[in-house]
Amino acid sequence: LAAAGVATPPHEVVRPAEATAAAARLEAAPRQGVVVSAGGRNGGADGVRWVGVEDAGETAATLVGAFEGARGPGLGLVRVASFVEGTPCSIGAFVTADGVAVLRPVENITLRRGRRLVYSGLSTVYDPPVAVRDEMEAAARRLGEELRRRVDYRGGFSIDGIVTPDSPGPLGSASPGGAWLATEVNTRMSGGFSAQPTGDGEPLLPLVQAALVDRLDDATLTAAAIEAVYRPVGEAVRSVRVARVIDAVPVGGPASVPVVVEGREVREADPEEEPHGTLMVGVAASGGVVLARLTDAARPLELGPPAAPLAAALLELADDLWDTGTSGLTPPDR
Repeated sequence: LAAAGVATPPHEVVRPAEATAAAARLEAAPRQGVVVSAGGRNGGADGVRWVGVEDAGETAATLVGAFEGARGPGLGLVRVASFVEGTPCSIGAFVTADGVAVLRPVENITLRRGRRLVYSGLSTVYDPPVAVRDEMEAAARRLGEELRRRVDYRGGFSIDGIVTPDSPGPLGSASPGGAWLATEVNTRMSGGFSAQPTGDGEPLLPLVQAALVDRLDDATLTAAAIEAVYRPVGEAVRSVRVARVIDAVPVGGPASVPVVVEGREVREADPEEEPHGTLMVGVAASGGVVLARLTDAARPLELGPPAAPLAAALLELADDLWDTGTSGLTPPDR
C-alpha cells in the first residue's frame, strides 16, 4: 500500500507487550479506542478487535495466542491502528497482461454490538462519493501495477478500506464527501467478487480468474475488455447479500421467506407481490447461518446510501421469525 501511494489509517506493528503504548500514541480524537488485529484464519474480522487503550495489551496477547498456529513473518505480532469511523468498502480488480481492470466498489457490511465488529455480508447498492470512488479506482490501478512489478502478478485482488464521512482539511476543518483509507490487500479473489453480477452469456468471474492466472489468452483478456464487459452490468444490477453465522439452526429451520424492502425497513412479501429476494435460515459447517439475497433486477432498491441499516433490519426480522439471536445489531455511526 505504501509503495502504491495508498493512504491507510495511522498504525504500528508491535509485539503484544508494546500494544498498550502503541494504542496510547494512536488513539485519535474524539477518544474512540483503537483496532488491534492479528493473523486470523477465517476472514470476517476473525482476528480483529475494537478496544479501549487500556485493553489493547491484553487483547493483543489473547489474539496472538489464539492464532499461534498461523504462519508468516507477522507471527507473534499485532497491528494497532487508529479507529476510523465510516463505511467499510472494498474495490476489486484484475491484473492482466496489459494493465489493471477495475470493478465497482463493494460495501463490506460490518455491523456492531457495542464495540464488537460483526461482519454481515456484501452490497453493491452503496455508492461512495464520486471523488472517493475515483481515488479507490486509481489506488487499485496503482497497486495492481505494483503487484505486477514485484512478482509479475496476474489475476484478481482486492483492497479493503473505510470510506470516512468527511475528509480532513486545513486547520482541522472538514470537506464533505469523505475519503478512503485502505486497511488490507487480498491477493486473491476475495468475497467482493461474488457480489459482482455477470450478464447473460458472459463467463463467470472465477473463469476469468483461472484464465488470467494460467495466461491462456492474454490477447483477448485485456484490461479494457474485462472492464467493458463487467463494469456496465455491475452498475445496472445491484444486490445486497447478507450472511451471518449462528451457533445452530433454530427450531423451525431450515426455512425461508420472500421479503420486500421499503426504504431502510424490510418485511415479508405478500403473496401477490414481486419480492426483492429471500431471507433464509439454514445449515452451515459451524452450525447455522442466516442468509439474505436481494437484487434490484426485478424491483428497484434504494441506491446510494450504505446497506448496513438494511442488513440490520433483515437480521432483526430473522430473529423475529426464527429466534436466531441476530437482533440488536447496529450499523456504523456516520
